Amino acid sequence: MEFQKQGFKEKSINKINESDFRVNVSGFVINKFENGFLLDDGDGQIIVISDENVKENDYLSVIGIVDKSKELRAEIVIDFNKVNKKLHRKIIKMLEK
Repeated sequence: MEFQKQGFKEKSINKINESDFRVNVSGFVINKFENGFLLDDGDGQIIVISDENVKENDYLSVIGIVDKSKELRAEIVIDFNKVNKKLHRKIIKMLEK
């Protein structure tokens, strides 16, 4: 039997709602914790549960599962430090329309 993961939605953090299951968010790491970090996309913040080694001010894209407490359990963390941040945010806003 073959299992297939549900797709994800690219979202601004403040647009995540209770009907979302798997999302992709991107933003800056503004605080690190023992088991994760706080990600800020300029419109909102979310706690990301992850064992990835990240640094404050890293610009990341995170795909993960939103839990009931609105924390994001990371499945994939991608370094976006070399991405044009302004253009990337503009594209996300366009995709949300």
